Amino acid sequence: MPLWEWHGVSTDDNGPVVELDLRENSLSGQIPGELGNLANLRWLFLNNDDYACSGSPCEATSPTANRLTGSIPPQLGQLNGLERLYLALNPLTGEKPSELSGLVNPRELGSWVSRLSGEMPPWLGDWNNLEILNLAVNNFHGPIPEGLGNLTNLTRLQLSVNQFSGPIPASIGDLILLDNLGLNANQLTGTIPASLGNLSNLSDIYLSANRLTGCIPAGLKRVPTHDFDGTGLAFCSSSSVSRPQGNRLVLSVVRVRDREVWSLFATPLRAQLRTPPLNWMKKAPNGDWYGVSTNRDGEVTGIDLNGNNLGGSAPPVLGQLARVRQWQMELRN
Repeated sequence: MPLWEWHGVSTDDNGPVVELDLRENSLSGQIPGELGNLANLRWLFLNNDDYACSGSPCEATSPTANRLTGSIPPQLGQLNGLERLYLALNPLTGEKPSELSGLVNPRELGSWVSRLSGEMPPWLGDWNNLEILNLAVNNFHGPIPEGLGNLTNLTRLQLSVNQFSGPIPASIGDLILLDNLGLNANQLTGTIPASLGNLSNLSDIYLSANRLTGCIPAGLKRVPTHDFDGTGLAFCSSSSVSRPQGNRLVLSVVRVRDREVWSLFATPLRAQLRTPPLNWMKKAPNGDWYGVSTNRDGEVTGIDLNGNNLGGSAPPVLGQLARVRQWQMELRN
């Protein structure tokens, strides 16, 4: 029987195997390193498709599911023409072998729910043609490499349900083709980079169940599918008021709970401004007042009066802000 008639095998016109699709084929044992000898292989599918997560961990549910174990063989790094590699939903172990860094033209890598561990290898940022990277539901830890921002062809980045820590790399905001971003259920800290608000093609984003602080970039309001409620964060202010240059007084106040306290603070400053500030001392919501940002409950979380030619000493009413948990003031010459 010729090779092209074998189940799951496709060849080119000259005979060499170019595709191997053995999804949900009752495979067990380790992935054979001999696959690295298929020099013309472009697609390798050893994954499962159907799964359930009612228990922990998620498991494949097909009666013909593959049950491949062990580590990813380093010989797969010899497949210079490999474009698609899917190993998802197999109980694999270990780290991604460094030999995979030698792959020349990978476009899709799917190893979700595979029990892989270790730090995310920085060489993934060298795969410039990568379009899909799905490593969700594994045991990766450490920082998310800044180099992922080099993957400008990426449309899907799924790193959910791992143990990644540290900040979200601002470079992810350079992935202008990104449609789906999953970073939820990790241990990420710091603020959400403002650059994520520039991802105009984004249709799905998941950030909950981390330790993020600050606010959600206003540019993400247009993303239709999200889990923002689970972050406990409000959207950042997106005032369109233009601000003159030359300011000499910058005030930053965090968590003012009371509208009357803000009014006491605003009254003496209002007299110093050459142009009456928008909505100050009116019945408009606090978040609509010029220079003011609030959380979802309307509590003032920030005051930015940059570019208003303010000078002199800070208003003495600051001493009456008994409910302010933290404030910072910087005078500039």
